[in-house]
Amino acid sequence: MDSTHGHVRPDRRADEMSGIDEPSDEPVWVEPGPSRAGADIRGSSAQVHNLVVVGAACSGKSRLLSEVASRVPSEWQLMQPPSTPRTDVWRRLSRPTIDVSHWENVWRILIVGSYLSFANVHQHLLDEEDRQRLRSVMTTLPLGDPHSVRHPYTVMTELSSGLRSASGSELTNGKEADWLRAERVTGDLAPLLPPVVIIIDHLDNYFDNHPSEMAEVQGGLVALIAHNDRQRWIPRNVRLLAAVRRSTLDFLRKNGVPNLSTAACIKEIVWDLGSLERLFLQRLRGSDGRPRTMRWLVRPVGQDGQVRSSAQRRIDQLLQHTSLVAGDVDKLAGVLCEKRDFVGRQLTADEFEEGISSTAIDILNALAHNTVSDLRSLSVSRGFARQPSVETNDEQDQLRRQLITSISAMDKDTFTPSEAARMLEAFPDSLRFLILEALWRSRLVARVEGNRWLYSRTYSDRLGPAWTLAGWNPVLAEECKLTPTWEEISVGYV
Repeated sequence: MDSTHGHVRPDRRADEMSGIDEPSDEPVWVEPGPSRAGADIRGSSAQVHNLVVVGAACSGKSRLLSEVASRVPSEWQLMQPPSTPRTDVWRRLSRPTIDVSHWENVWRILIVGSYLSFANVHQHLLDEEDRQRLRSVMTTLPLGDPHSVRHPYTVMTELSSGLRSASGSELTNGKEADWLRAERVTGDLAPLLPPVVIIIDHLDNYFDNHPSEMAEVQGGLVALIAHNDRQRWIPRNVRLLAAVRRSTLDFLRKNGVPNLSTAACIKEIVWDLGSLERLFLQRLRGSDGRPRTMRWLVRPVGQDGQVRSSAQRRIDQLLQHTSLVAGDVDKLAGVLCEKRDFVGRQLTADEFEEGISSTAIDILNALAHNTVSDLRSLSVSRGFARQPSVETNDEQDQLRRQLITSISAMDKDTFTPSEAARMLEAFPDSLRFLILEALWRSRLVARVEGNRWLYSRTYSDRLGPAWTLAGWNPVLAEECKLTPTWEEISVGYV
């Protein structure tokens, strides 16, 4: 099968598994923390028929999808995503104004089209009457090569290439009845065909090219899967496993989609501090798999110069320079281990801190980049016309630089509501009231209680109007050369 169409696993033999069950260099799974139901998120996610994994960048969304897919019973086939379609493909299927319901319908068409191609490849399992029904539907829809399985991304690319304009209005013109009939046929045929898992991932790949549009794309997918809990249009032997960025749920709430936080299909990845510590220590393991401790990595020296155990203090110091996600911890572990291998001994306290500080700059750049993208996506609302000219990469870079400059002018690493208001006066009205909450959601801002920096745990946590003192994440405070209020801080969640 052409690699652009995605991969379907025909059975569970190790040589046809797309890497799901094969021996892999991928590190051992570390559980992020208890889910809302109190069970581990890997286990609770595997029990959900259709799944939407929500998380910050680098929180491990793709890894969780892989873990859930690896637990699928052997009779289920697996449709892996091909390369994510580029921005122009998504744009050609969009409407001129923000409309989440439009993208909910688009995803419905893409999934039906994908399943039709799957059914067509397996039509030998159907009787003649059902094969005729399938052929009748296939001939009325522009689904490309009928002899290969088409992932929804491939269906999207093919439908997009057939449009004469970039408005998306042609997608169903004159075809509504055909797509509705196709949906009924897929529902009828599904029990007669092998069960299949469709993975929809990497939707963030081109998010920065047009944030509001890609937020709408992700929002439509979330709404479709969540609403299926009530509508039940997806056949029971079809499972959808999808991953979206954390801000998607904020985008849906802002654009009039009812709160979906209670939908059983939505699982948000939240790393607790103990899990991040276990993850870091797991990443210190040698090539022989033997465990290593913080004492192996860095020389524990107390204030009096005597060697003592300070593993927890070192871990805390390290976690302060992250956004409390797996990717940041992975990056720090890699840099520090490489530094330790280079010097050939335990790191000194200065070398350890130097390694953290050098990595924190990369972590900050990624956080600031994602925050600006989220701001762009949240600055437009349902029914408003798109303004491509304001979503160029140049303007996003300008906004990022303005944020860093404004924060640098604040002098110290904590601030009050009145100080925040003065800082925000420099920004346009369309962004002013979004910036602080966006920084809060990305964990660049914390509530401050004594010397404790408390960050948002889930997407639904709000900084709110009642806070009296907030603080900047140390990765931001150090880059902006802000004076620390406390010599040492600790981090946690609200």
